[in-house]
Amino acid sequence: RRGDMGKVSVLYIESANNDDGRGRDLSVYGEHIGVLRGHGFDGEIAPGFVNIHIDEIEPVALIEHRMEASIAANGGIEGIVANPDCGLRTRRYEIARAKSINLREARDNVMARHG
Repeated sequence: RRGDMGKVSVLYIESANNDDGRGRDLSVYGEHIGVLRGHGFDGEIAPGFVNIHIDEIEPVALIEHRMEASIAANGGIEGIVANPDCGLRTRRYEIARAKSINLREARDNVMARHG
């Protein structure tokens, strides 16, 4: 049942701060996407692939791993939007910029693999 979500076109989910931060347990991506798709949400889903609660700059490979987990849970790349967790502006400029650069590079790499 879609309920009031019928008018929602993109749903942003804070996900990166819920995995183990090392890429070993990415089940949160599948859980979030599975619940939404299971309840009939057919809009775009924008999981957070960069944790904004820490200053650590996640490596591109970890961000790609998070993206691939989301794509697998979604059944394909269509409908997944590359996004940081909510609140990136709470980080210092140089941290936010570095995280954004790595997010963009990871997105480009994943897009090249999935066409």
